[in-house]
Amino acid sequence: MCKSSVLLFLAISAISPFVHANTSPKELVLQALRSDTGSASGFINDSTADMIRSSINVPNTLIFVEITTLKKLKQKGCRRLQVKFTTPTPVIKTKDGKAARLDIAQALNVCENGEPPISEQ
Repeated sequence: MCKSSVLLFLAISAISPFVHANTSPKELVLQALRSDTGSASGFINDSTADMIRSSINVPNTLIFVEITTLKKLKQKGCRRLQVKFTTPTPVIKTKDGKAARLDIAQALNVCENGEPPISEQ
């Protein structure tokens, strides 16, 4: 087995326990809201991941989500979060024939109860 194959096997083996955990973006958002750092990240393997895979036409790719706090809101337990979806490797074919990583980010105001805050302040 060549060196690059061994490295790929080790990388996939290290990632696989997280991939099969069926983590969802919702779980990661709640972790970020409850965390002292205001952040959470992990690989997702749920209907959201399936929808992303389907839209980029790469059925078996890994989808990574990184949640960071942009700011704490005045309402207790509420934050403005950035939710970023990426792939660890380039999987999207570009017009020039190359490949690029998925990189989608969105911001949302959310509270620990899963609802948007009453006020955005």
